Amino acid sequence: MRRVVRCVLGFCVLALACGDDDGGEGDGVEPVCRDGVRLSVAANDTGYVLAHIAVVSDDDLAVTLPLSESGHRFPSSLWAPDGQTLALRESGLFPGQETALVDPACEPYEATSLEGWAVAWSPDGAGLLLAKEVDAEGVRVVSYSVASVAAGRVSSPVEIASFEVGPADSESYAIDARWSPDSSTVAVGLTTREEIAGDMPGHLYLIDVSGSAGSNEPVGELRDASSFAWAPTGQAIAFADRGPGILVSFIDEPEQAYRVDDDQQSCGFSIADDQAVALWSPDGGGFLYGAEAVDGPCEIEEVRIDSDEALFVTRTFVDAYAERAPRWFRDSRHVVHMSADNRTLLWTDSPMFSSTPIATADDPYSNIAAFAFAPTWDRIAIIRTQADDDQLLITDTPGEQPAPASAIASVSQPLADPFRWSPDGARLAVLAAPTLHVVLPAEVSDLAADDAAWSPDSRYLAVVRTLSLFVYGADGAELSDRRWVAKNVSQFAWAP
Repeated sequence: MRRVVRCVLGFCVLALACGDDDGGEGDGVEPVCRDGVRLSVAANDTGYVLAHIAVVSDDDLAVTLPLSESGHRFPSSLWAPDGQTLALRESGLFPGQETALVDPACEPYEATSLEGWAVAWSPDGAGLLLAKEVDAEGVRVVSYSVASVAAGRVSSPVEIASFEVGPADSESYAIDARWSPDSSTVAVGLTTREEIAGDMPGHLYLIDVSGSAGSNEPVGELRDASSFAWAPTGQAIAFADRGPGILVSFIDEPEQAYRVDDDQQSCGFSIADDQAVALWSPDGGGFLYGAEAVDGPCEIEEVRIDSDEALFVTRTFVDAYAERAPRWFRDSRHVVHMSADNRTLLWTDSPMFSSTPIATADDPYSNIAAFAFAPTWDRIAIIRTQADDDQLLITDTPGEQPAPASAIASVSQPLADPFRWSPDGARLAVLAAPTLHVVLPAEVSDLAADDAAWSPDSRYLAVVRTLSLFVYGADGAELSDRRWVAKNVSQFAWAP
């Protein structure tokens, strides 16, 4: 079975068909369908960068070019949340402004061409956000549109908003667009060329994708184009301007923004190479943000929202170090964070604000460098720096009180974001360039690697080493069956 594409008056249909079509292109070509997990790869093994699809199974590994004869270059891609559609993006930010939707199940691949550069799939997978640049009458305009995808049908993109960002040919602007978790709204942070040149704040816009909200007026000013964070419910958004504290706006009343804490400037949490303006609890009932202390580093502030969406209660975490981002536990009650001296990892009950040490540095020259929960929430991985080799520690979190951390392996020069947990939580890979430490149920294996990612079924490990991509089997107690995928790899991603 394969999907074919029909386009009539700009409306394209991805239709399921068995065998060949009734006439038309592709007659006589027997579709090839493979079982296995899929991996999209951007690789320059053909003289220029193209997107590849790798299908990995225990018996086979096949690598193909989705649109090898199209004349277009699609070096990056986005998987739909269900893994059934792959959006191929032309090279650059908004250069060719074309996206091709491909069903990766069977070859020969059929594609739907969409105008615009794919920004992000909606969390429910029903819409693809696209962006397009146009110069008109001396002004550069960035427009956003949404292509609906449902029941195998792909609609032509419908524009939902447009913004003037500067003079024609202007590249000096910053823009960031993100879906709300409930897929109803797109938040756009924009700093125009004029605002950048004048050292002025940008603005936040909330766009109803149904188009029922009318004109797009800014919700408020932004410190920079990325200084906002959605609540997991999609019903509220926190953002930072250049004033004190932090602001919250609710979707049912977006024009009203509530300012929390008008005494201290907010400061972002460091998450790998990014800054997070706020970290929402899993239940959306509150969030953490950093507040600049009068003397010293950022402090962690907690904001709780009452049932009337009107009352905000702010508490300060005592003995906290905010430059390493804290983490919520799944119960939305406990928080794991660094101590102020960066030498102890603490487990804090946020209603009671009582803290328990999880791991502590052993000597004056050591500290806690990184930590992360397993996807199953039952363990925490911790990197503790030492005078010689750094250590990987693991602690169990069976309930409200975590167990003391125990050392598992020695690591050297771990990355800022070193942890690669398998989705089932049974395995952990730790990047400490140029070595990948793979913690399996029975032992620790070391590989030379620059990056790595587990397949969604946790049975395979994709590893990049000196720009070549390999896939290992990991279904037993040790890694096995290494297979080469591509060379000169710049990007890869497993299908969900």
